[in-house]
Amino acid sequence: MFRLADYLEQHGRTKCRHLCPPSSFWHAAHTHLTQPDDLDNLTQAAEARHRLQWAHHLQHRAADHGSTNALFRLAEIQEEAGDREGAESHYRQAAGHGDTNALYSLAVRREKAGDREGAEALARQAADRGDTRALYHLEEVLKRLWPYGLDLDGMPTPRGQ
Repeated sequence: MFRLADYLEQHGRTKCRHLCPPSSFWHAAHTHLTQPDDLDNLTQAAEARHRLQWAHHLQHRAADHGSTNALFRLAEIQEEAGDREGAESHYRQAAGHGDTNALYSLAVRREKAGDREGAEALARQAADRGDTRALYHLEEVLKRLWPYGLDLDGMPTPRGQ
């Protein structure tokens, strides 16, 4: 087994750092890779190298293969573009694959839309999967909406008394 001398390895890394793989590499990766983590990593690499069209295609392929990162990012992109239905669909897909961030995002959207029951159900699902952030957010919303606290016996009392 051979190993490059340290100075040669450092020189090669410095010299080749800005080089980008050819289009055939991205095409082959898009065509043959199926592991969501590999596709996510290549999506980031494509974005870092300003190969945005390949990043787009790789991200969709990662989402098709169950990447919650890709599904969540696609939902954010669609939301930024004003496509709320498309965004919610991607958030639901990510949540279906176990992404609690997606459940939290859905809960926040339900709460903003005035659907407290839906928001609470989603927040509970997130909490059941270990993410209590959604329940905390919902509790804060409910505190604003319900002007009562509980006394020592658990009875409702107006806040501030």
